[in-house]
Amino acid sequence: MVIDVAAWDAVGAMVELSCAGMFTHEVGDAPLVGGLLDLDTALDGRLRTLRAERSFRAERMETVMLRTLPTVIRAEAVLMIGLGSPDDWTPDVMEQATRVAVREANRVGAESAGIAPGMLDSGLTPDRTGSAGSAMLRGVVGAIDAEMRLAELGLALQPSMKSWTFGTGAAHLDDATSRFRAALQSIELPTS
Repeated sequence: MVIDVAAWDAVGAMVELSCAGMFTHEVGDAPLVGGLLDLDTALDGRLRTLRAERSFRAERMETVMLRTLPTVIRAEAVLMIGLGSPDDWTPDVMEQATRVAVREANRVGAESAGIAPGMLDSGLTPDRTGSAGSAMLRGVVGAIDAEMRLAELGLALQPSMKSWTFGTGAAHLDDATSRFRAALQSIELPTS
């Protein structure tokens, strides 16, 4: 499987399944910015409406699959993953979120998927999210390993995914690429 980093958000992601993280609220109740704002705008404000109405509360690991999308969104579907309260956030939340995203991508048979985590768009600071890249990469690799093991045991089909992309803002691309590259080198891959 190919793992990549690209300067895109959930709207511009050139994958079959675009995943995005969202908190129950933004830090300091600030307005949405960046990729989350782009996604909400593409959905005519319905993302914020869903959260305000509590149809999608964005509680930790709550998911909602959006399948009827405007053409401005390049993916065939968008998976929203709740990250809970930003006050309780740790990098482990992102490891869990990427595990959920990979499992859902395989469940729907997507060959390409990616995530725009939304941490910075919601007000978390780069110094607080520094180790999130390693955690997200562990989540992806761990979920793929688990899916492959299920297939090995005859309990599931082989994973469908051939590529995974971590989306980031253009201003953070070089830093994110370096962090993911370093994280990938530190992960122990299975020897089977």
